Amino acid sequence: MSEIEKLSSLEVYQPGEDWQSLTGRADELLGYDLARDETADDLVGVPFVVTKAVFRPGMLRDKLRSAYVSCEVRTSPTLDIRLINARRESSKLPRLTDLDSLAFGPDSHVVFNDGSTGVYRQIVKLLTAKQYITLPTPIVEVGGYGESSFDQPPSQWQSFLAGEDSTDADGFTHYSIDLALYCPRGLRLSLYQNDFTQTGKTRYLG
Repeated sequence: MSEIEKLSSLEVYQPGEDWQSLTGRADELLGYDLARDETADDLVGVPFVVTKAVFRPGMLRDKLRSAYVSCEVRTSPTLDIRLINARRESSKLPRLTDLDSLAFGPDSHVVFNDGSTGVYRQIVKLLTAKQYITLPTPIVEVGGYGESSFDQPPSQWQSFLAGEDSTDADGFTHYSIDLALYCPRGLRLSLYQNDFTQTGKTRYLG
């Protein structure tokens, strides 16, 4: 094919073209809606697949930079409001009147962040079980924040056997890996109160 033929085959916008025709032949850029704070609660009871986990720098805790994980997910193309409401009730969330009340609909690409003893700990435990990473021994399974081996940031992991890792100028180890983790119940919430908060919550993969 000549250079002229290549240029003539490029997709060119035609003024007046209808939207459906234009988007039907256009390349689609994959993007993710960010679910933060209360918006992330709309993933409670919604089936999704975690397709990627990215570990990023969090807050300083005892002079050590903690980490949080960004989970990229794709929601199910079909949603059952009865099942979602049953799961929302178990997490003490109000029932939905219709699916349009959700911030994210069927077949959506969403990313949410977590640095707690819930999702973060679950993801690190999964990576360890799949032998994508190794942690220093002995491995402590449970405990408060920072007491479990699965709370450690990537800089404290022993080795990386899959995925991509790099260290920035501040010494924080970044890590990302593609996954295919099916969560048929989406997220679930554990609510609590203590001396610091009356409305605390920890999110878990369901």
